[in-house]
Amino acid sequence: MEDIHILDLPYEVLHLIISNIDSDLSKETEVLQYCNMKGLLPHKKNHHCWSSGYYQGKIGVDTFRALPIRLGPVSLTKLGSVCIDFYKISQTLWKPIYHLHFRKNVPYRRKYSDNTYRKKYMDYIKKIYTERLNYNNEQLTYYNRMYYIKSSNCSQYMKVIQDATMNDKLENNRFYNITNLLSYSRIHPDNIEEVNFNLQGIEQVIRYRRRCLQDVNYYGSNIPLYIKRTRYAQNKIDRIY
Repeated sequence: MEDIHILDLPYEVLHLIISNIDSDLSKETEVLQYCNMKGLLPHKKNHHCWSSGYYQGKIGVDTFRALPIRLGPVSLTKLGSVCIDFYKISQTLWKPIYHLHFRKNVPYRRKYSDNTYRKKYMDYIKKIYTERLNYNNEQLTYYNRMYYIKSSNCSQYMKVIQDATMNDKLENNRFYNITNLLSYSRIHPDNIEEVNFNLQGIEQVIRYRRRCLQDVNYYGSNIPLYIKRTRYAQNKIDRIY
């Protein structure tokens, strides 16, 4: 007896099998959120701070598992890329999952094509990743600016410390005029403002520089993270069609 390939099954059977495939919710929650309080369906988020996957409440997950179609957009897109038969079936599923996820299973009165529903879902996902891209770009710009400011200030503190050491100006009651320091300012076009102030005692200058070095390490260590997140969001946007 010859083995039967899954693609040899009748179209209706294939459609039923694919409709009952469980999604990987760790992947789906990158673009969907499950309401833990109401136990309803995935819904739009109005804010898109970064996370690898939104919190999955048990009630929301159980509700999703009980849906007649347990596919999310990530899983459905992957299934559509398997072969032409899976693609054809996946196209017919965008309409019902859109109704389930966005309209509480209430269909539109107007008739739309299956591809229109896929595009509606893709537009929603693109909006999410565009907001994430903008957020992480803003964070990257801020951290780069703060890294530059703190690095510059470290150099200024060091100049004062070196001058005091070389010229024997290390008295505890001496005031040191720290000039050409930089500060972050939202009112300036480049967000940088130059400031000057006095510090009493060389130990105070050293403490300020140590604190500044900690800030340099903090902002510098986060820059690669925001670069990675920005590229990730941009890559997702570029792949949406």
